[in-house]
Amino acid sequence: ETPICVTGTNGMVRLANRAWKQAFGIKEQHIAGKHIEQLLPSNIAEEYLLTNNEVVVSKTFLSYDRSVVTSSGRKFYHVYKFPLANKHGEIEAIGNISLETTELRKAEEASRKSENRWRAMFTTANEAILLLDKRYDVIACNELACKLYGYSEQELLKKNLWDLCSEETRQHCAMMMKTTTQQGGIRWETTNLKMDGTTFPVEISSAPL
Repeated sequence: ETPICVTGTNGMVRLANRAWKQAFGIKEQHIAGKHIEQLLPSNIAEEYLLTNNEVVVSKTFLSYDRSVVTSSGRKFYHVYKFPLANKHGEIEAIGNISLETTELRKAEEASRKSENRWRAMFTTANEAILLLDKRYDVIACNELACKLYGYSEQELLKKNLWDLCSEETRQHCAMMMKTTTQQGGIRWETTNLKMDGTTFPVEISSAPL
């Protein structure tokens, strides 16, 4: 259930559903006719009234993010506020719809932490690492890979896998990359090509992401 509340321009609650009351920890059954300052902590009530006033002055909708501390922990919401006018076109109330974004925030935070861990591993690894897209273009590389192939990072990011394989091993590399996709990860040996044209033997551990 989505938290919904309607307040008058004077800050008095006209309508509030159960989800809105639960979001703010309000246990009273009937809150219509009560002022926002009677129901919410002072800092939240102040923000609530200020944003209400913005809607009245601008005569248009407003959206913003806010968090609320509840007994079950901090919850995040994306709030939409909009003016409600009477038949004369005068704004007499403000609607408030709050969409909970707590799980999205948690997922984004987990993604950021995972990316940070991956970047740390990527940059500090003791092996050359190349990240390829579906066309086998290099889209990321670490410092050791640059040193191994003799390219700067910018130069290496313009290369394709086939640019790094010696001509006589490209067919074998293509077959092994196909096997990688089918089996989910393999180790194999081949010959690669440096920037200066010299070849060198490598053992590759390849896996799809």
